[in-house]
Amino acid sequence: MNRYEFKDDTSEKFWEVAVDGTKMTVRYGRMGTQGQTKEKTFASAAAAEQEKKKLVKEKTTKGYVAAGEVAAPAPKVLPPTKVASSTAPTKAEPVPAPVAADAKAAKSAVTEVPLSKPAATEDIECLIEAAPLPTRTRPGAMRSPEDDWAAFAQSLVKLSTAGSDASRWPLEIVKDGPPKALTLEQAVDWTRKLLEASSTELPYHNFKSHLIWPDYLAMYAHFANWLTAAHGTVLAAQVADQMRLQKDNRSDYRDSAWSHAPSLVFRSAITCAPVADYEAALKWCLKQHESVPDWRRDANFAFILADDRQSPHALKPLAVLEEAVRQGADAGAERCLAPLIAEAPPSLTKAWRA
Repeated sequence: MNRYEFKDDTSEKFWEVAVDGTKMTVRYGRMGTQGQTKEKTFASAAAAEQEKKKLVKEKTTKGYVAAGEVAAPAPKVLPPTKVASSTAPTKAEPVPAPVAADAKAAKSAVTEVPLSKPAATEDIECLIEAAPLPTRTRPGAMRSPEDDWAAFAQSLVKLSTAGSDASRWPLEIVKDGPPKALTLEQAVDWTRKLLEASSTELPYHNFKSHLIWPDYLAMYAHFANWLTAAHGTVLAAQVADQMRLQKDNRSDYRDSAWSHAPSLVFRSAITCAPVADYEAALKWCLKQHESVPDWRRDANFAFILADDRQSPHALKPLAVLEEAVRQGADAGAERCLAPLIAEAPPSLTKAWRA
């Protein structure tokens, strides 16, 4: 297989591709792991080779280099020079819409905060791109709560100036810096405000949402990472529990955890926590399961814990699916269970995958 590697200050990844006749095989992941393998069959060998060349070009454009090669140093960026032109004018930077006083105050409070690591890191990229979601055995990278707060604050201000109405975004959250103490009520209130702000700027079937969604999800992920690292995985699990989807009445998967921002970002934050912290979240979730049996609630616990380790417990995806069926649920028709069907062993979920 042809191997390409990407290395920076926060991640080391590999990507391999091979074509055998009409079949193309791709393997990718973090260096030092087995990674994930995908295969695709094409109508002809020529079509497979063409797709391979296309993917290689995309990867090298993103900074991947063939194994054994050394990445070229970044080119020196010279200051822009103004040049008069009689042809079409150069596209100018958009002028931000006027923002409220709170937005200006928040911006002045966060724009000078230095980041020791880039804001866009591997675990957040996997939420935005078509890549496997993090699990307990395949977590994302951890950062300091200070870095995540700074990235969250800067992203929130950026979204408020890019949106149609800055007042919709809860800039008061970042105005005074990160709090030393955070109650469950306050954490849920902030999480809900961030979600409600997105509902006005990112409505379903809105073309603009495809442009803003990656920035929004990255901002939300930094918030969840900060909350989890600074105030604990138990609080993160409690917030994710209270923010879980309460309905399942659509004809598609927009009401599943796959498209629910709080579920996605708190899963990313909890799965990368240290062992003791992760076990504390698991213990709390299991206690809720034992005290108030509810397979819909358990489905959310199973999703955010993403526990793909060998040891069994009641909040593993397959265990939740089996309990839901025992209680009369049609697992294949319940959208809140669809992510668990996808993550449980395929050989044991054939009946629900049909």
